[in-house]
Amino acid sequence: MIWVIPKILSRRIPETRMSIYALIVPGEASETDDECRDNSEGEDRRDIVDFSEIHTNENGIDKMENSKVDEENLRQRFYGTHINEEIERRWQQLSLDSFKYSNNKFVNQMKQLESLQKTITNSQQIVQEVSYKVRMAIEKLGDLESNICYLIEGIKLVPSMDNLK
Repeated sequence: MIWVIPKILSRRIPETRMSIYALIVPGEASETDDECRDNSEGEDRRDIVDFSEIHTNENGIDKMENSKVDEENLRQRFYGTHINEEIERRWQQLSLDSFKYSNNKFVNQMKQLESLQKTITNSQQIVQEVSYKVRMAIEKLGDLESNICYLIEGIKLVPSMDNLK
């Protein structure tokens, strides 16, 4: 594989950023570093490779002919790939940021909802306890009412003191 950097981007790109603009041309990779050095013809590897320097040889090593059509095709593929990857990376970052934003936005509401659910559960338990105690009080009042009725009937059975005189 040969690393090709378009001449349009050759405006003294710092070494650290050069890898951003590199393009891998599909094909058979060189077997040794000597083949790569032969291709550069003694030039400093940090320099930009010109499309016209790439030739075809019999070994099948991937080289491009000095043709305007191939150069334009390669440039279009390079920019399309680079732009598509950049757009994809931006969309992924946007989706991640959107997810984080929506989570952060609703964290307080979710906490409030959880506390509200706990409060409702506690309220239901309290209502059930009160209902149980009211039922017990009603039963006790019913027992008290029946006891009072028995007392009234019992008093009627007791002879009165007026008759004794």
